[in-house]
Amino acid sequence: MALYNSDIAKKARKAAADTEKEWEGAGKAEGCEIWRIEDFGVKRWPKEMYGKFYSGDSYIILHTYKPDPEGEDLDYNLYFWLGKTTSQDEYGTAAYKTVELDDKLGGEPVQSREVQGAESDDFEDLFPDMKIMEGGIASAFNHVEPEKYNNKLLIVRGTKRKNIKASEVPCSPASLSLNDAYVLDAGLQVFCATFGGASVWEKRKANDIVDALQKSRPKCDDFRLDALDEDSDDAKRFWKVLGEKPAELPDRYTGNDEEKKEDVAVTVFKVADCTKADAKTTITQLEVAVDADGKLPKSILADNCSDVLIVDTGKVLMVWVGKDASPAEKKQAIPLISMAKPEYDRRPTRKYYQGKEKKKFLDLFA
Repeated sequence: MALYNSDIAKKARKAAADTEKEWEGAGKAEGCEIWRIEDFGVKRWPKEMYGKFYSGDSYIILHTYKPDPEGEDLDYNLYFWLGKTTSQDEYGTAAYKTVELDDKLGGEPVQSREVQGAESDDFEDLFPDMKIMEGGIASAFNHVEPEKYNNKLLIVRGTKRKNIKASEVPCSPASLSLNDAYVLDAGLQVFCATFGGASVWEKRKANDIVDALQKSRPKCDDFRLDALDEDSDDAKRFWKVLGEKPAELPDRYTGNDEEKKEDVAVTVFKVADCTKADAKTTITQLEVAVDADGKLPKSILADNCSDVLIVDTGKVLMVWVGKDASPAEKKQAIPLISMAKPEYDRRPTRKYYQGKEKKKFLDLFA
């Protein structure tokens, strides 16, 4: 790691980025660009697949925007998204290629690591119609051959309008609950099903998905079922496809939730250059006392304006960049914490710059 942010390493990555054909045109215009990790490289994701991700894959997403709509300058948010079953090789390639693209763009992008099921608000805002599917591209459901088709069940849920998304769950009655909406995709039959407790936004999203599937296929019957009546013909079709109706449904499906973690005390790490002359960067854990409400003292931000802090909340790593932090500190923060704590290697990260923090971060401090 000593050479990770050296001029030699940056020049080497810049040269590699300049020869990567998939980066051609990246960041030249406003909008989103997506690449999927394939065979230790990157490949542009088709625009018609934007917002659709496979849980077995890793992706790089570049969001290019104008901070001043009337100006010419472009800024960048750079994400790499990890599906829950993506391989270590794919994850490692995504991390490396993200840094490579960052270097190609002059080190200007703000980087974030997104993990399936724990996406940031900013990431979800880019993809309001996000769908997460099992497996790889071969299981996409825009090509239908009834004799070969494997039925799919999507759960549609979210806590507010902006973060509602669809995720594939086991195609079984055991995946159903009272308070979620569902799309059952049986190839030439598609069902929108709710059981009484789904929100209006979840129902609307499920209906939108069914509409899109039905329109994408030359011959497809669609059914809209709310609080299923077991005696209706549509309900009988639904249970015939999915399986025997349970005697009762739970309030919430928890089978695809992240494993529950024990409560973890908030931990703070400091990334700093030992000397500004050689820019040797180290990471150390700070001994910080929290108050009775578990809040951190806000003074640690004011005292570390020339460094980078990493706050481990037990679920998310929040990277805070002081206004006077060096380029080396900014670049090496995430690699250093991953080396110091291997269990952080796939932890979601959120980055905040001093003066531009969001409420979710500031709420950690008193």
